[in-house]
Amino acid sequence: MIKIACFLTGDNYSLLVTDTPASKKKVVALGIALMVPVLIWFLNGFLLSYMVLHTGLANAFLVATICAILIFATEKMILMANGNGWITFFRFFTGLVTALLGSIAIDEVVFKNDIDTEVIVLKEDRTEVAKKRAEQAFYREHNIAAMETAIQQAQAIYNAREKSAVDEADGSSGTGNKGIGEVTAFKNAKAQERKTQLLALQLKKDSLEVVKAAAIEKAAELVTTNFNPDGLLIRVEALFQLALSNPYMAIVYIAFTLLFLFLELLVVILKVSWKETNYERRLQFIEVLGAKRIEFFQSKHLAVADPGYYTSNSERAKLLLKTKKGLFD
Repeated sequence: MIKIACFLTGDNYSLLVTDTPASKKKVVALGIALMVPVLIWFLNGFLLSYMVLHTGLANAFLVATICAILIFATEKMILMANGNGWITFFRFFTGLVTALLGSIAIDEVVFKNDIDTEVIVLKEDRTEVAKKRAEQAFYREHNIAAMETAIQQAQAIYNAREKSAVDEADGSSGTGNKGIGEVTAFKNAKAQERKTQLLALQLKKDSLEVVKAAAIEKAAELVTTNFNPDGLLIRVEALFQLALSNPYMAIVYIAFTLLFLFLELLVVILKVSWKETNYERRLQFIEVLGAKRIEFFQSKHLAVADPGYYTSNSERAKLLLKTKKGLFD
């Protein structure tokens, strides 16, 4: 167990195995804590890929393995680094981001059926938006507003001409002579001309209505064809719409986020809050001892650091070896 924990945390097994039980316990605990987010992300990656995105079993295992390796490498690097303010801030930031992503992934799995329903609603909303945009674009392109104004004006003129002809015929207006005379026939002919113009404008507008309906239907069909209900961004959008519209869903999402944040930061929490062990003090002592040795050999006043001292004494030693006889000579 200790050897596996040392592999996970990057600690020296040969030093730790001879150390105190408290030191071993801390390293084992850190190794277990490190594997918690790794296993969570393996499970999240697999379930999200296989059950939600429908990528297939092999691809789901591949995605889960990649997620687990990335989290393991990140956690191990942070665990092996010497603790300081920047490392703590970076770990908290990455923990927050991964907690948000992890909560989204697990919510996508837990609330899959609810999200499927919301995705259908989202598809209908996008289809309606596409229809309105196509209709507005058609109105601008063919200047339908001006045509409708022209039809209204033609209708008003025709109504006025027709009323004038009727009033002329019954003698209530115009010449005052009842019956269909020359004036009445003239006014009626003018009214018919306006009616012909009105019918031409209405016929043109009706033909454009057919073209407009086809353009709107094409826009709706394009949205339906390109809409992927298994798309990750679409499902995330549906998830947040559910969370914003349903307070119970929002509470569950926040709860999952806080849980994942705690589990992601578990390694840092244990490393910072657990009191220093004898193994860690030994590592610090080794670092201090190594630094002192370097300072000693880099000292300017050290005899062996003086080239003149080294050269003269080495030459003298060589001379003595050549001239002085040995004990058994």
